Amino acid sequence: MDYKEGWKNFCEVINNKEDFIMTILGIQQSVRTRNENLRCTPYTNIDEYNRYKTDNEKWKRIVLVIEEAADILIPEKEIKNLSKEEQKLYYNMLEILVEIGRKGASAGCHIFLNTQRPDASIIPAQLNSNFIGGCIAGRSNSILSNIILGNDDADVLIPKKSQGLFVTDSHELFQSYLLDLSEIERNDNAEHQNSCNSYSKSE
Repeated sequence: MDYKEGWKNFCEVINNKEDFIMTILGIQQSVRTRNENLRCTPYTNIDEYNRYKTDNEKWKRIVLVIEEAADILIPEKEIKNLSKEEQKLYYNMLEILVEIGRKGASAGCHIFLNTQRPDASIIPAQLNSNFIGGCIAGRSNSILSNIILGNDDADVLIPKKSQGLFVTDSHELFQSYLLDLSEIERNDNAEHQNSCNSYSKSE
């Protein structure tokens, strides 16, 4: 991963497959538990649920960001080289990701799957079809654009040599911004200090 050290202050960074499997199993369980709870209420999604709950009762969104899909996904032609046990584990992992992608949004559980090599042989059809939307950063050729977006927008709408431009599968073009982790950390520390000061005054 090329994330800077500061990211560890805001999220859990997973660097090995064993921890990844445990993480997605936990998210899968959250999806199932939350959706079961929703079925027992008049609410249909996390936004409706949280609107009528106290801060302590509200659900937090769970976001899994996979920085490079090729690190966890295996081209179909290479799966046959795995042992039977490895193939079983791999397909089980895919089933979990598909379930989270298909059922997770209403429960506030989301996956962002990133790749620098958007290839149909890397991203299985059953996984790709269960993701709500796609987005491409920077100009791309029509073939890759169609794999991710289902159209030619990344080839047509993004000018050559442009920087920080993204296009979504709903034809929206937007500009990214610089995320300064040091500034975020300063603000986070300031908020923490203010919270401590307020607590001290209340005592």
